[in-house]
Amino acid sequence: MKDFREINIDWKAVEKELLTLENLLTTYQELEESSQLLPFFKQSPNLSALIGKCYFPDLAEINRISYEFDFFGDFKADLVIGDAKKASFIFVEFEDGKSDSIFKKKKGKYQKEWSVRFEHGYSQIIDWFWKLEDLRQTSSLEGKFGTRIRSYNGILIVGRATSLDNIIDRERLDWRRSNTIINSKKIHCITYDELLEDLKQLIKYLQFIK
Repeated sequence: MKDFREINIDWKAVEKELLTLENLLTTYQELEESSQLLPFFKQSPNLSALIGKCYFPDLAEINRISYEFDFFGDFKADLVIGDAKKASFIFVEFEDGKSDSIFKKKKGKYQKEWSVRFEHGYSQIIDWFWKLEDLRQTSSLEGKFGTRIRSYNGILIVGRATSLDNIIDRERLDWRRSNTIINSKKIHCITYDELLEDLKQLIKYLQFIK
């Protein structure tokens, strides 16, 4: 698994990383993926690993992580989180955290359009799924992951919750993330503010049961 590194959650570091994320989201209303968000998550491996557990609690143990994971030169995932024993992997795409990262107003139209950033991130994950299925039974895929993948899922993290103040926008996003199925899988689409609150709840629960 040369593309991955082993990780054991450092709970003292988790608290610091969570606070840094909260400060980042509080300080800046508009966040760039390449210059702010991806660098933050690269410096926060413990919090990054918990993203997988947050949305896929059936993962028994998060013990592998990789940033800017290369799919044989064709595509690149911002973050991959893995349970090596279960051969289960979560692929994460980060997009900008801006007010128009999910929906964007278009002149002459009452309803906003899905933004280019959202559609780009969503399509990225679809392409990863295609590539995984295309290579699923090959030795090249097993060599890259160190195992034959038994299961995989995708998460798109994009935009800010404050941009969804319009009830129609919120309902459109909720409907899309609940009802769109790609190869029998839902793509989890969440804002950075939702991610922060979900991580807070997960960490509180995990520390309680430790």
